[in-house]
Amino acid sequence: TFPSYYSFFPRIETQKRLSEPFVVSSDRKPIYVDYFNINDWKKYKLGLWGIPGNEMIITQQQEDHLRNALEQATKFRLLVDKADPSIDYPPIAVLASESHPTLICIVRDGPQSVNGYD
Repeated sequence: TFPSYYSFFPRIETQKRLSEPFVVSSDRKPIYVDYFNINDWKKYKLGLWGIPGNEMIITQQQEDHLRNALEQATKFRLLVDKADPSIDYPPIAVLASESHPTLICIVRDGPQSVNGYD
C-alpha cells in the first residue's frame, strides 16, 4: 500500500499550464517540481529533506518507502488519467470557499523563508 495523497500531486505538465506556478524562486521565476521523482524531493528539500540537519539521518528504509510510494502513485495516476471518451461519466463537483485565502504559490528562498520556503 502507499499513502494515497501522493497520487494527487500535480504533474509538471499540469504545472506548466497554470497561469501561476505552485513554486517560484525568490525572483518569481517558476520552479517545476516533479513530485513523483524522489530526486526532486532531495533537490528542493521537500518532506524529510526539508528538516534542517535531517538529511544526514534519513535512513535507506525511509528513502525506499518514499520511492515506492511515489512509484505507486505514478502508476495510479496513469490509470486514473485514462478516461474513456465513450463513457458518460457522472458529474463531479469542486467545492470552494471564500472564508480562508488560498495560497497561490510557494516562494523558494524568499525574503520570509523558513527552512527554504515562504
